[in-house]
Amino acid sequence: MDGKRTVLMPSAMGGIAMVWAVVLAILVVSDEFLFNIALVFGALIWTFFHYVPERAPIIKADDTVISPVDGVIESVEESGDKVTISIRKGIWDSSAIWAPVAGEVIEAHILHGLFLPLDEPLSKRLNEQGGFRYRWGENILRMQLRCGTLAWKLPIFASPGAIAQGDLQGQLIQGVVFVEIPKTIQSEVAPGERVMGGVSVIARA
Repeated sequence: MDGKRTVLMPSAMGGIAMVWAVVLAILVVSDEFLFNIALVFGALIWTFFHYVPERAPIIKADDTVISPVDGVIESVEESGDKVTISIRKGIWDSSAIWAPVAGEVIEAHILHGLFLPLDEPLSKRLNEQGGFRYRWGENILRMQLRCGTLAWKLPIFASPGAIAQGDLQGQLIQGVVFVEIPKTIQSEVAPGERVMGGVSVIARA
């Protein structure tokens, strides 16, 4: 992404235009008040899922890692020379995925799959998921996304190349995000803490 302000998900423009065109066409001929209200409400919900709010990090610095999504810290786990911060994202949180660091996207990929409940053990292997690998100064940071039951898709917008912290990387409507940082990087969050994507600092070099 080029860092420009984006109001709607790049993959959603055509779909949103079509939804509203159908809604307006039905409203012209329908005199069912409750049905019309429900139709407009549904279109607004659909638009909300694809809206990208304007965000800026609380502390914008090269040594910080910001939360890539809205959600609640599920765990902070140390394993070997890595620390993994997992963030559970609900359906009413913004679906935008922001770049956690400034640097370079080395890899961005998606693995299509199912949409099983996240508490189902098979979801770890079978659910649709995506991954990013970033070069951040001398460090390598990894981010994995796993879709939940209500996600229904996982668009990825990022491609290899330079990025700014907070650039739009993709869209996740509901699921869990894992941010893997080197052990030498200090985590600044704890389980149960609510974070805001593109704003909250979750780790610092």
